[in-house]
Amino acid sequence: MTIADIKFIKATTPEEFETIKELFREYGNSLNFSLDFQDFEKELMTVPQKYASPEGVALLCYYQNIAVGCVGVRKLEENIGEVKRLYVKPEYRSLKLGKKLMELAIEAAAELGYQSIRLDSVKEMAAAINLYKKMGFYEIEAYCYNPLDNPVYMEKKLNTTLIL
Repeated sequence: MTIADIKFIKATTPEEFETIKELFREYGNSLNFSLDFQDFEKELMTVPQKYASPEGVALLCYYQNIAVGCVGVRKLEENIGEVKRLYVKPEYRSLKLGKKLMELAIEAAAELGYQSIRLDSVKEMAAAINLYKKMGFYEIEAYCYNPLDNPVYMEKKLNTTLIL
């Protein structure tokens, strides 16, 4: 593997948003619980609106021109973004692409003007939660509805100071 084999892009075309939807669906299917409580099907239909400028972004990761990972950032509240659907296909996880996708998501959230970003997960996703903690996320009180047994809510303050 060389760096030339890996490419990260912001989704902007209808085809790229379709790829995001496919990866989001693959992510949803990989879970041992349903995302119906998050109105997942409606989210899939609104990906190009919710995960695009000026309030969001959808990032894709390609390995040898194959889409292997994604993450989205969308508006949660004024000045607060939300990271959603970080996913890397299982056979590519050893390449640490999830970490790079999160770094790019954090950078994109700051560029969008968010002062902080949040996410929700479940305790069973220990590797992901450890990654989030290493990247400066900390646990917070619930900020959204999650009926699952072990939800985890996290936030990271962003450095959005403008240099004049």
